[in-house]
Amino acid sequence: MSLLDLHPLVRDARHRVHVARHEGVARLWSLETDVLTRASAWLGKAPESVPLVARAADVAEQFVARQLERAVAVPLAGYDELNVKQVQAAVQTLSFVDLLRVRRYEAAKKARKTVLAAVERECASRVAPPIEIAAEA
Repeated sequence: MSLLDLHPLVRDARHRVHVARHEGVARLWSLETDVLTRASAWLGKAPESVPLVARAADVAEQFVARQLERAVAVPLAGYDELNVKQVQAAVQTLSFVDLLRVRRYEAAKKARKTVLAAVERECASRVAPPIEIAAEA
């Protein structure tokens, strides 16, 4: 490692880029799910009295539903059967977006406080500054 790599400004800049990347990923995923949810609601209001519009809306609604299901799908097979300890262990191996998916699903379904806390801890650890930066602050 060079002296430049050890410089506090370089470490701080790297950390800021790391945090910005995670925040950007979270915002994009949130935007995607929000847009798909709203599109589904709008398509559900398509007028049935116009057959061509109704058919197009049905096809579009199916497409949007598949995309939304893909965007929010929990990445752990058999998630509903997993106990708290199994989920806590599994979240450590998930990507940042997968953590967001688990958090959304868990909050909407079982709302287990220990699982939600584990997801939050894991999300926070992904954007926490390295020990050297935290110690200098």
